[in-house]
Amino acid sequence: MAAGALAALMVAGGCSTGSATRESHASTVGAMRLLRDNCVSCHGEEKQKGGLNLSTRRGLLAGADGAAVISKEEPDQSLLLRVLQADADPHMPPKKQLSPRQIGVLREWVVAGAPWNEQALQPEAAVADLRWRPLPASHQPVLALAISPDGSRLAVGRGSRVLIHDLGATNFPVLIETNVHRDLVRSLAWSPDGQRLASGSHGEVQVHRASDLSLAWKAGDPLEGRVTALAFSPFGGALVAADSPPGGASAVRLFAAESGQPLGGWTAHEDAINALAVTPDGGRLATAGNDKLIKLWELVSQTEIDRYEGHLGPVTGIAFNPEASELLSIGADKQIKLWDVKTGESVVGISGRRHGMTAAAWSADGKTVVAADEDGRAYTFKEFKRHTGAQSSETAKEKQVGRWDEVLHAVAVNADGSRIIVGGQDGLVRVLAGDGKLQATLAPDSGSRADEIAAQAGEPAEAVPSFVHDVLPMLAKAGCMAGSCHAKPEGQNGFKLSVFSYDPRSDYAEIVKDVRGRRITAAAPEASLVVLKPTLAVDHEGGQRIEPGSAEHQLLLRWIAGGMPYQRTN
Repeated sequence: MAAGALAALMVAGGCSTGSATRESHASTVGAMRLLRDNCVSCHGEEKQKGGLNLSTRRGLLAGADGAAVISKEEPDQSLLLRVLQADADPHMPPKKQLSPRQIGVLREWVVAGAPWNEQALQPEAAVADLRWRPLPASHQPVLALAISPDGSRLAVGRGSRVLIHDLGATNFPVLIETNVHRDLVRSLAWSPDGQRLASGSHGEVQVHRASDLSLAWKAGDPLEGRVTALAFSPFGGALVAADSPPGGASAVRLFAAESGQPLGGWTAHEDAINALAVTPDGGRLATAGNDKLIKLWELVSQTEIDRYEGHLGPVTGIAFNPEASELLSIGADKQIKLWDVKTGESVVGISGRRHGMTAAAWSADGKTVVAADEDGRAYTFKEFKRHTGAQSSETAKEKQVGRWDEVLHAVAVNADGSRIIVGGQDGLVRVLAGDGKLQATLAPDSGSRADEIAAQAGEPAEAVPSFVHDVLPMLAKAGCMAGSCHAKPEGQNGFKLSVFSYDPRSDYAEIVKDVRGRRITAAAPEASLVVLKPTLAVDHEGGQRIEPGSAEHQLLLRWIAGGMPYQRTN
């Protein structure tokens, strides 16, 4: 029979293989997803425990250290199926028991000869069509601050709002305010002439006319994630943006400053970018990421020219000195480093601190560095002393200029270091003199905007799950607090929880506040990393811990949408 005629018959229903084909396809897809969700994180291309790679059919057939793991003729004797039984030793997955139905799907697949479906093995799209909602009234952190080039105005990103304060007037009143973003404002940058202000949020950059905060242009494409850092080129021709999708590699995106036209971009880090810094001549760009790296790029050619390695955790802030001969870096690993840009060597190292560092800025005169930490402390550093071969007890003149109850996420300093601004999780902005004297506390309005947010927040307060009573026990049951997972002394992939939840406040801070709240997207809970990882919507080394659509999944979503309360209050 001619091939064309056979195809026509099959399309017309003349062949009776359709039902069997559909059943076989369903079995294959189901088996692929079970392997993806429970096995590939430990038996994949990068990590091949026991010499077994289940990310390719070739690896499956090669077996574990050369020994076969499947047998079509004797499926129940297949090692792949035997280790799934409740009494198996070793037992797979290590901290989870597959249901009889799931084991049956894998058995059917083995009997069919283990047909392969590469597409079904791939992670599902992290977030399809997000449903954005107003931010909870209780979640309005300050994640970004920027002082205008002439020092007269302060831009604040509080919640989803952008505000401009007058630094030349008594009590620093609000000049203009706008609510234009759907999620938290994560980055701000003034143009060199002070005429425009850029703001970054989830999947978008907006550039506003500074006089009235009217929109000059807005860009969404090709952004894929949070815009976690922004910087104008020194002569104002380009805007550089850090594009950080949840759970994936991050990119640098370039836009024309006047029009917003995309000018190019490149993948820069394996995880989110936390900070950008452009040299005064506009020739080079430094990026700092959650992958513990600092990279130096040539902007025109978009090529990496150096990288600085030495941090043991996310690098949360960077800043050049005025000559761009030195680069300051701070990290969640509680370290502060100063790098010689020419040699790439760390010439100053300040360690032994009690808390991770969160934000840093360097005054334009080069005399003052301001940095903040997770414990709500702000510091100034002056007169750095380079290593001379022997370790010196003094590496800089350090002074604590403030201490508050909540983690600080953002800092800014004016040109001569005479004014310091800090903002944090509580939504408050503190204005300090250079010596640390508090000049003002800028609080969120308690009027109509807060009432509007509360009215749209959704569930009544008594229906919202709490972290201590609901979320923490659920995460513990899912195995997240196990000593072989995130409760290891060093944590797992930058995420550390306490053993058996003995320190719930630390666990709460790690999930909600760590590195500017990187694990939470309150305006679209489905996009939160703490949801995407355990449901395996993005790659997770620990495999699937929470079934999508399950009661546990819904509990997490309700808790985030409800403002992430720590515990119930009467």
